[in-house]
Amino acid sequence: MDLGIKNKTALVTGAGGGLGRAIAIALAREGVNVVLADINAAALDVAAKAVQATGPEALALEWDIGDLSLVDARVGAIEERFGAVDILINNTGGPPPTPASTKPYTNVDPKAYQGSWQGTYTNGKKFQLTISQVQGFRAEVKFQSGSTVQFQQVLIRSSSFRVGDTKFALTGTGKAQVGTAITDPATGNTTLLKGTATLS
Repeated sequence: MDLGIKNKTALVTGAGGGLGRAIAIALAREGVNVVLADINAAALDVAAKAVQATGPEALALEWDIGDLSLVDARVGAIEERFGAVDILINNTGGPPPTPASTKPYTNVDPKAYQGSWQGTYTNGKKFQLTISQVQGFRAEVKFQSGSTVQFQQVLIRSSSFRVGDTKFALTGTGKAQVGTAITDPATGNTTLLKGTATLS
């Protein structure tokens, strides 16, 4: 496949392994000069050799991109060797993987949840949750706010559950905190509406 990027220069961060390494090799196959950046020098060396085996030039830079004091020197080394960077692949790692939750689901008292919950968000908009058929840690929920109506089966854990973009958290007898994420379709910005609810 010819992507029309031959002889361009690409900087691939997190290139020592996984997706970053695969992208660096794929770019090299397209005839791109690849700059590989990674915090792990040993993994970076292996990835650089794999890129060089495909033919084009490669430059390996041990680089913790979280260290801003290194930016000028690393960019200077790239420009000295290849000129300006044409393609940037910002493939940085995130936090280490963690389990979703270590808390098991446990049966709840149906009386603590079942019924009609009424509340008002901080912006004055009213909402209602009707919780029914609470069995074990499962329940049926109807959420309504304005013209929005949602029906969903939920799992209750740590005194809370989610229905759509709304989280319900029991805070005491007949009291709960409710938060709903609202995304503006025009801007894509998301805001969190918060409110309190009481069991009627």
